[in-house]
Amino acid sequence: MKLHFYILKGLYGSNPKLTYSECEVDEKPKTYKPISRFPDGYFSSFVKKEDVASLIGGNVVVLEEKDDKKAKEIFAHYFDRAIDLKKSEIDNLEKKLKAINEFGDV
Repeated sequence: MKLHFYILKGLYGSNPKLTYSECEVDEKPKTYKPISRFPDGYFSSFVKKEDVASLIGGNVVVLEEKDDKKAKEIFAHYFDRAIDLKKSEIDNLEKKLKAINEFGDV
């Protein structure tokens, strides 16, 4: 059986790039283990079945079938949510800064 790996490389300091690799695996009751080795960028010795079709470690999506669209949707959902959380955090920090700057003004 093959697993399909979508790996977002270059997250820290360089321009990120989404890559695709497939890997022949041996299916166990709760995991998949590589026949030889997993693709570069995936650092575990197995893939939990429960992790398939979800984001692993912030930079890997593993699917049982090649599906670029689904992989992109999984990544986009995660990063859209992360952006929304950061925007909310910035809004809260700006409100605090405004309160500080307005303190003592009469």
